[in-house]
Amino acid sequence: MKTSKALTLLVIIATSLFTATNAWALTNCPEDNQQVYHNCFGSLTFAKWGTYVGEFKDNKYNGQGTYTYINGDKYVGQWKADVKHGYGVYTFASGNIYEGEYRNSLKHGQGSYYYTNGDKHVGLYKKGIKHGLGTYTFANGDQYVGEFRSNRFFGEGNYTFGSRSEEHTSELQSRRNVVCRLLLEIKHAARMTSSA
Repeated sequence: MKTSKALTLLVIIATSLFTATNAWALTNCPEDNQQVYHNCFGSLTFAKWGTYVGEFKDNKYNGQGTYTYINGDKYVGQWKADVKHGYGVYTFASGNIYEGEYRNSLKHGQGSYYYTNGDKHVGLYKKGIKHGLGTYTFANGDQYVGEFRSNRFFGEGNYTFGSRSEEHTSELQSRRNVVCRLLLEIKHAARMTSSA
């Protein structure tokens, strides 16, 4: 987890430097926020939502920017017409971190989600949810590699227990199926051991 946090910090620093470098090519936005912000670098603060610092085009967040929300969340990344669009890093006040692709302000495309409990998901997202191929690594070392649909294990997948080298490959339809299938296998193994 320390490596992933260090990598995330490096990405944030690199993105900030990239933003600052590109911002030098832009003029500063007008101090009067009633004027149009076009092809400029500036900031806007909203008492109920937070502060945006970054690039503007046609009076909208566009290009590289950072939005710091009043609840403590922070997004550093690309914007297009006032929505998160492109690569970005979203750090939640809870400490969870998502880094990856956005489309229309939703996680969409390749991304990595780091949970404060030590769990991690690396894979595809579609319209804000885990959907497609991915790897979910639990803090205890267990790992699922396979398909996701609607934020759940689904379809073909491989579940490996971190505490032992046992592997289970099966067609998975939901988390419940994974647990039920594993319990059945454990019961079957226990019966086989007791009858031997």
